[in-house]
Amino acid sequence: SLCRAGRLKDACKLCESRLSSSVLGELLAAAESSPDAFLSAQLWEQLGDGLPTQLPALRAACFYCAAAWLLDCTLPHRAPELLEKIGGLCPLFSSALELLMERKGRLLCDFSASNAAAGAAALDAPAEAIRETWALSSTERSLRAMQAGLLEAVLDSAPRNPEALLQALESFAGGAGHELLGIMAGERAAVLDEVAARQPGLVLDLGGGCGYAALRLAARMHSSGGRVVSFEADPVAVAVARCIFELAGLSAAVQSHVGLSENLLPTLKRGTSSPVNAMLLRGGGEARYLTDLDRAQELGLLRPGCLVLADHMLRP
Repeated sequence: SLCRAGRLKDACKLCESRLSSSVLGELLAAAESSPDAFLSAQLWEQLGDGLPTQLPALRAACFYCAAAWLLDCTLPHRAPELLEKIGGLCPLFSSALELLMERKGRLLCDFSASNAAAGAAALDAPAEAIRETWALSSTERSLRAMQAGLLEAVLDSAPRNPEALLQALESFAGGAGHELLGIMAGERAAVLDEVAARQPGLVLDLGGGCGYAALRLAARMHSSGGRVVSFEADPVAVAVARCIFELAGLSAAVQSHVGLSENLLPTLKRGTSSPVNAMLLRGGGEARYLTDLDRAQELGLLRPGCLVLADHMLRP
């Protein structure tokens, strides 16, 4: 309720002693929608600090999201520190970081050490960061390990080559249990290709996971100006997806948002005048499919004749 009332700093203060990935996901959804760049960066850094040290790639992905927000600020003082932190955690991030800096039009030499020190104080101003990891359930620990393995497999692929990244994602998804990552390979990938062949312009992906479907669609649509907007409640999955889109060179063609569809659909309506021509309903929220579809229709987001795909359905 504090987030909905616009009292983000109060919400952060209230949640300091009970941080988890789900709590930070809710705070991030509100902060990024504001948008509050410094608070968003701080929350992403807190998320990275809270993940197990045994998962350096995931921690680096969260710090990457923090750095991306800082590079958008007029005073991006802490970005160099975070970029160095990322490189120390996971050297495989070098290509993604180079592409991030190129996209933002920034160079590390633009920042001085004194500015970095000043920015550290400014970033800490909204709320004190909690620098400790939190306990994970066995289910979440298994999911995080799979997400980390997926990201490492992708980071080891050639940059600016979406097809190579898709192949890496599909190869990794061959193991048991990787359905949790939302990799729509095989026959479902062929369905995505059919959607992209229609050149839908704007595709809405609800339950985007680690970004496979959005990447596949964007890779086939970006030459004609097509875009994908993806919603995902798990902030760690969003961090992985954003890194994948960056490495593919498709960040301009895909927007990946943290949060629940019920909160993000109205935000999308306010932020775009383009109608949605295709909509993907997936990500394990089958019980919400009709609710999300009805809400999108009520908001006037869907173009008449919009193509709707629902994953994991036993009947239409």
